Amino acid sequence: MKTKFKQTKIGLVPQEWDVVSFSSLFEQTQSGLSRKLSHTDIGLPVIRSNNICEEKLVFDNVKYWFRDDNQGAKTENYFLNDGDILVNFINSIAQIGKSALFENELKRETIFTTNLMRIKLKKNIFPKIFLAHTSSERYKYFIQAISKPAVNQASFTLSDYGRYKIPLPTLREQEKISDILSAWEENIELLKKLIEKKEIRYRAFAQKFLSGKQGLKNYIIEISVKNKNNKLNNVLSVTNSKGFVNQDEQFERVIASKNLKTYKIVKKGQFAYNPSRINVGSVAVLDNFEQGIVSPLYIVFETDEKKLLRDYFKHYFKTQDFFEQMKIYIQGGVRDSLGFDGLQMMRVNIPPLSLQKKYAEILDTLVEEISLLKRQLEMLKIQKKGLTDKLITGKVRV
Repeated sequence: MKTKFKQTKIGLVPQEWDVVSFSSLFEQTQSGLSRKLSHTDIGLPVIRSNNICEEKLVFDNVKYWFRDDNQGAKTENYFLNDGDILVNFINSIAQIGKSALFENELKRETIFTTNLMRIKLKKNIFPKIFLAHTSSERYKYFIQAISKPAVNQASFTLSDYGRYKIPLPTLREQEKISDILSAWEENIELLKKLIEKKEIRYRAFAQKFLSGKQGLKNYIIEISVKNKNNKLNNVLSVTNSKGFVNQDEQFERVIASKNLKTYKIVKKGQFAYNPSRINVGSVAVLDNFEQGIVSPLYIVFETDEKKLLRDYFKHYFKTQDFFEQMKIYIQGGVRDSLGFDGLQMMRVNIPPLSLQKKYAEILDTLVEEISLLKRQLEMLKIQKKGLTDKLITGKVRV
């Protein structure tokens, strides 16, 4: 049976659906507790804004607070319950408005910090339906419109937030939509876990192949060719996730100097890193550009291909051994940094070239498998978002 639509203030919606404001769905709202939190588990986990990622809670950087608050607050008033929605109402313009559903994955009493708003919903909406609306483009435009920017962050009020209007299906249809979204989320999580296992396997092989006792001094050569006459203008940066990227992809604004004569040229097959960013793994070999330029602060180097294959050595920077050795050779200052002399002191396994080639092929195959799975994951996310938008607006009925 073809769906009949009606015209509303938010556009066409199915005839039997209502259009409601967020505020009409709130049973209770509350902001969290403001305290100087601890990295040590001293009592209660505290959910912060950086624990919200892609409408999910992540717990790889949790901080804690005392169960018995030393400033007199009753922490039990901030205990989260299954089904609570957390919305970030104080943050940077890029992050503000993000939300997540609390499902007590930690299996313990948990509280939340002051820049998050806890929303308890009424019985007329399923939490997953509410959450789905907070991932829509229309919602994001609305958040930008109501947010009031300050020096370092932006914020919006509860009354402004409550004005957002959504189409509301019947409870029966909401339940079906929630079940469909849960199934998609389960598939996405399964794929994430598979990727994680593959990454652990890759790092284990890289560690096994590359851990050794030979110093790098006679195997790597520093390159310092300046960009004289401003010959090149494609400024590159190195990231720990994507390798070399155009600087305008890494930053929202161009931060390179107009005078690029002092910038260093890096060519395909050469390595580069920022000495103050290598501690997070921001080092890579250039393979996606023929050449480019990097900040004068960067160190550019290459391997002696007669002794050490770049395709083998590039995997060293993903090993635990690299990060452990880096702690020894890093130099303190305003920011810890690793100079080229420190890198030369590091020790790796440098087998015969034939074995290096074999190990490189094994590791490259593992990396390609992971890349393929990550592309599949992104496609799944795009498909889920497209389906979600159609389900919550009634364009697809269930």
